[in-house]
Amino acid sequence: QVGLTVSMASVIFKGITTPDTPANDGDFRPLRVIAPEGSLMNAIPPAPTFTLWPGILCGEVIVKALAQGMPDLVPACSGSDVCSMMGLGVNPRNGRFWLEATNEGVGFGGHAGGDGESGIMHLTEPGARNNPVEVLEQKSPMFINHYGLREDSGGPGLNRGGLGVSRSYHFMADAVSASIVYKTSTRPWAIGDGVTGENNHVIMNPGTDQERIAGGHYRPVSDGDVLVNNSGGGGGWGNPFERDPASVLEDVLDGYVSEEAAAREYGVAVDVTSGTVDADETALLREGPRPPAPDPIGHETKGLRPLITPNL
Repeated sequence: QVGLTVSMASVIFKGITTPDTPANDGDFRPLRVIAPEGSLMNAIPPAPTFTLWPGILCGEVIVKALAQGMPDLVPACSGSDVCSMMGLGVNPRNGRFWLEATNEGVGFGGHAGGDGESGIMHLTEPGARNNPVEVLEQKSPMFINHYGLREDSGGPGLNRGGLGVSRSYHFMADAVSASIVYKTSTRPWAIGDGVTGENNHVIMNPGTDQERIAGGHYRPVSDGDVLVNNSGGGGGWGNPFERDPASVLEDVLDGYVSEEAAAREYGVAVDVTSGTVDADETALLREGPRPPAPDPIGHETKGLRPLITPNL
């Protein structure tokens, strides 16, 4: 645990002090990591630190602390999780045991220099693989219903947060499903007057009477069940009402921001048909008050029953 804590602190320190040069031992001589044994960032057995999760999140905690004094040097929060999904069972096509797992990219936070990147692996998983649709479908009895960026998941800001992704797994045989998605209760924080990004969450059997919102889980699934893995978007940086309307228009045309969110979150009236900004309507929208900040939990979790995970 403490090794990952030191590693994450080193990554943040390097990114702020000497981001444009190759890393060497001298870069880290001024860094001192204080993590007393038994603390959250230096846990000891039998502390429940499955896959070293406190260390995975400590980088975002460090950045959030630094943002209070140097908001121009650090980005807003990313989706902050590895958003991993796994399936396993017996493949009816060949009678062989199968196990496939893949992690999803998250949106990175907006920063003083521009928008956050979309669908990028979290800082703690640079070597993790993101399996193509064709590989998953060929090696397992799963069909991918959709896979793409999540519209409106990036936090609005002068510089917008990057988008998370959504991938829908349709199980074509009985199996076991597992997801490693633990940062689900809070939204990725913003900097300045920016707005939080959408949070990570998993939906089981969306649009049915069996719909459930989940995070980390391990449970049996049946032929026909659907699991949608939605990764979080990055937080926004700065006031979204100050974003260049031309940039908002480009985001709408690219499918990153909906026409409704452009008006509500950015105060920009976009005509998708003509591909233009209504300057007069935009001026009126931006004269009015900004909308209230979203629920910090995220709207996806409202009014839905929790996932019941059997004791396996």
